[in-house]
Amino acid sequence: MVKHYVMWNLKKELSDTEKEGIKSDIRRRLENLKGVIPGIEEITVYTEGAVESNSDIMLECILTNREALTRYQANPEHQKIRNENVAPYVVERMSFDVIV
Repeated sequence: MVKHYVMWNLKKELSDTEKEGIKSDIRRRLENLKGVIPGIEEITVYTEGAVESNSDIMLECILTNREALTRYQANPEHQKIRNENVAPYVVERMSFDVIV
């Protein structure tokens, strides 16, 4: 099993209203990948962190194995979300993968 974590910070020039819409859209689109991309066991996007958080959005994705992570990252549906719904609005991305 692989736990895949990604954290993003949105561009500062976006209004609070824009940020809320973008976060909601990213969450909906990424969470809808479960059942579409083989190997995803769970996928959750968090958009309401505690005050102490230093990221705007966090993805937690649990996949069956390393091959499933590779397929997820290369999948055209995932690539489309990344390129159209995430990358244009993000100023910083961090990731961490754990092999369990």
